[in-house]
Parts: sequence; C-alpha cells; structure tokens
Amino acid sequence: MSRLTERRTVRTLCQCAILIALGILLHVAENSIPFFTSAMGGKLGLANLVTLYACLTMGLPAALTVGLGRVVVAGLLSGAPTAILYGGAGTLISVLAMVGLGRLAGRHISAVGLSVAGAACYNVGQILVARLLLGSGAVFAYLPVLTLIGAFAGLATGTLIHRIKLPDRR
Repeated sequence: MSRLTERRTVRTLCQCAILIALGILLHVAENSIPFFTSAMGGKLGLANLVTLYACLTMGLPAALTVGLGRVVVAGLLSGAPTAILYGGAGTLISVLAMVGLGRLAGRHISAVGLSVAGAACYNVGQILVARLLLGSGAVFAYLPVLTLIGAFAGLATGTLIHRIKLPDRR
C-alpha cells in the first residue's frame, strides 16, 4: 500500500469515526427531547444527517460504515438490541437507495430528494424486520403512516443538509 493510499484510508476511517460519534450524539440529544418523538412511532431522525452527509460526500462503503456503525453503537448504548435490527435494516436499504439514486440521477436530484427517498426506504426496511419478527403481514398496514412521517422527516433533514456547504465529491 502506498503512503498516499494509506493516508486516504486513515483519513476516511477518522472521518467515519467522527461522523459515527456525531450521529450518536444527535441520537441521544433527539431522544432526550420529547417534542422530537412522535406518538405514531416516527421521529425527526437528526442522526440520519450524518448518514446522508456520508452518502453525499464519501460514497457507499463509508456511508454504510457510518450508518450501520451509528445504529449498532446507539443500540448497544440504549440497551435495545431489536433497535439494531430495525435500524440496521432501515439504514442498509436507505443507504443503498440514496447512493444508487444519486448515481443514477446525478445532479438532477437534490439532497432533499435523496433524503426523502432514503426516509421512505428506511421505513420499508423497518416494516420488513417487523414482518419477520412478528410473523404477520398486518404490519404493512402501518407503512403509509410511516411513509408520511418519513417524508416530513426526510424533507427536514434534507433541508438541513442542503444548507451545509458540502465538498463536491458526488
């Protein structure tokens, strides 16, 4: 491995670690404010800002590392192992969708559009896990409610990330 490649690897690893830590901080902060948690099971998802940022600036491997790393550590810290399953599936599907859509649409889709699409895919991942764990297809009836909540959350997080000056790496 060349020195330049080694430096890039270390830099990417440090960026991922910082984003994971920031995501956990946002997760804890959001969960400590009752206003951000909806009675319907949805929430704003401020921690998803770091995953969206990684999708927009660092590419698929780093975005998966940041998103899944944040979900696993936050789930372990909160003592909720099923949250890791729900969040992991949602994150995996949403990151794949956002990066894929970003590659397909390129500059024709904004960070807000990617965020809304990612939020919808995140909810699909959660519902699929619920279907597997509960053994009932009835959970799919909840998908429209989650999708509506997710669209507003995706709009909010996409708007926030749009206001941040992103490096041009896409």
